[in-house]
Amino acid sequence: LLDAGRLQDAAVAVEAVKASGNTGSAGAHWRIAAGLVTWGNGDLAGARENFEAADTLAHSAANGSLAALPVAFNAGIYLSEGNAVYAVKLLREALPTLSASGDLDHYAYFNGIYGRALIQSGHEGEGAAYIGKALELADHLQDKLRIRQWSLDLGERAFREGRFFDAQNHQQRALKLFDESQHAPEYVNALCAAARTHLAIHNLDIARDLANKALGAAQQGDDASALVSAQGVLGSALRASGQTADGLPYLQAAAAAPET
Repeated sequence: LLDAGRLQDAAVAVEAVKASGNTGSAGAHWRIAAGLVTWGNGDLAGARENFEAADTLAHSAANGSLAALPVAFNAGIYLSEGNAVYAVKLLREALPTLSASGDLDHYAYFNGIYGRALIQSGHEGEGAAYIGKALELADHLQDKLRIRQWSLDLGERAFREGRFFDAQNHQQRALKLFDESQHAPEYVNALCAAARTHLAIHNLDIARDLANKALGAAQQGDDASALVSAQGVLGSALRASGQTADGLPYLQAAAAAPET
C-alpha cells in the first residue's frame, strides 16, 4: 500500500495490525507498520521512534529475525537524511539476519538500499554490486516495482560513467514497467533520465520525444520538482536540435522555478 502511495489505506491496515496486540512480536509488527505510515507522511522523527520501539519489542520477544527489520528501515531514514555512513553500519548489522530469516522480499530490497548507502558513502563499485544483486533478486521474485527501481539506479550509474548504451538498456527496461496513466514523478524523472541519455549519444529525435512525454506527464501530475526537470530536459533537447528559440522558454521556466 505504501509503495502504491495509498497512505490512508495503509493507516487503516496499521490499525488492523494493532488490534492483534501491542506487545511482543505482534506489537513489533504494529510499530513497524506505524513507522512506515509515519515515514510516508514525512514525519521522520516519528518513524524513527516507531522503528526503535519495534526493535525493543522484538528483542523482548526474543525474535531476532524480526528485530532486523526496524533496524533496516531506520537505516533507510538515515540514508534519506544524508547520513549514508550510519546507514551502512545499520545495514551491515541487519542484512545477515534478514538473509538467515528467509525473508527474501525484505532481504532483496535492503540489498539495494545498502548499495545506495555504499555509493553515497564513497564505495561506488561495491554499492553497484549490491544494487545488481538486488536487481537479480527482484527478477527472481518477479517484483516489477523493484526491478524498475534498481534498473534506474544502475542506469544512473552507467550514465555518470559515460556508459550510455548500458544506461539506455537499463532505462528502457524500467520505463516498460511504469503505469503511464499515473503521471507519477518517478515516471517523469525516468523519462527525463532516458532523454538525457539519448542526448548524450545524439539521438536527438528520441530525446525530444521522451522529453515531450515527460513534460506532458509532469503537467498532468502535481510534483513541482518533476515539472522543472521535464522543462529543463525538453529545453536542452530542443536547443541541441537547433531549435533554440523553442527551447529557451522551457530553460527559462526551469531556471526561474523556486528550489524544492
